[in-house]
Amino acid sequence: MKKKKNKAQNPPLKPLNPSTLEPLNLSTLKPLNSLSLEPLKEGWKWVRLGEVLLTNPQYGLTATAENSEKDYIYIRITDITDEGKLKIEDLRFIDLDKEIFEKYKVFENDILIARSGSVGRIYLVKESDLPKPAVFASYLIRFKLNPNVVLPEYFFYFGLSEQYKNFILEQIKTVAQPNINAKQYQNIQFSLPPLPEQRRIVEKLKGIMEEIEKARSACEKELEAVKALPSAYLREVFESEEVKKWERR
Repeated sequence: MKKKKNKAQNPPLKPLNPSTLEPLNLSTLKPLNSLSLEPLKEGWKWVRLGEVLLTNPQYGLTATAENSEKDYIYIRITDITDEGKLKIEDLRFIDLDKEIFEKYKVFENDILIARSGSVGRIYLVKESDLPKPAVFASYLIRFKLNPNVVLPEYFFYFGLSEQYKNFILEQIKTVAQPNINAKQYQNIQFSLPPLPEQRRIVEKLKGIMEEIEKARSACEKELEAVKALPSAYLREVFESEEVKKWERR
């Protein structure tokens, strides 16, 4: 007799086991373009994404997901906003056998980046975002950063910057179908401070982003109120006691 699954208790995402990772291949990385790089203050350095990974990038799972709830969430590009947030209002779900799930399941602090469509859209996986275990779709690429070198949050915020967006535009401007592959992403250059400085920057940016989100939310509420004004005014006019006295023809 099969035991019923307790949907209220979802197993937490397990931390990555580095001993199971495929060795990182650095042979595809281009030399740093020192002519285009600005001097950095002491302790900082220019690196390419491929230099700070734990393992080779991984393309996501090609599958058909459904609206009805199943065992796993299927994270798609459309589930990620331009601000790097996960939209949980319209998630898709999928059932998978254990072997496939283990290959594509996402972990805390995985970086997912869109390779087609909304190219460059980025998401930092957080357990708190996911009501149940998840896998990622085929038009996303997973990057596992080495936390002893770069904080995932630091690279995530870089992924929202103008420098990152300029890199994306530079890569796709010469092709008809916008697409950036894992090799191209590995060659993106960014400035990397020591870990203590990364932590300070991340905390500062978190605070700024929280204030921006509060301001955005307040503006959206005001906009909704403004949108409601015309109908409220018309209702007041056409449903008033004065209108009821008008002569009917």
